[in-house]
Amino acid sequence: MTKKSKQYLSVFFLLWLHVTVLDLFYVTTSKIVFLWQENFAPLTLLVHFLTALVAVLFYIGISELRAYCGITKRSMSDKFWLISSLVLMAFISYFILFF
Repeated sequence: MTKKSKQYLSVFFLLWLHVTVLDLFYVTTSKIVFLWQENFAPLTLLVHFLTALVAVLFYIGISELRAYCGITKRSMSDKFWLISSLVLMAFISYFILFF
């Protein structure tokens, strides 16, 4: 396994773990409520997996684009970064809201 593959796998695992832990509980003024059954439902795990996968695919795409721009001496504008962040947010929101 190459260094890049390990890096991408690590990013995927950390994002998946992050989303899963954030969805595991919520805090009220009086207590912490754990959502064990809801969090480990197959549909919920699928949404967490797809969210992490989409984020990693964007990360891979942007990393490759940055490498290409570094080789060809082209620069990327701030508008590109803003648009790519908004598109990523739209994909993640779609998975969260419609699954």
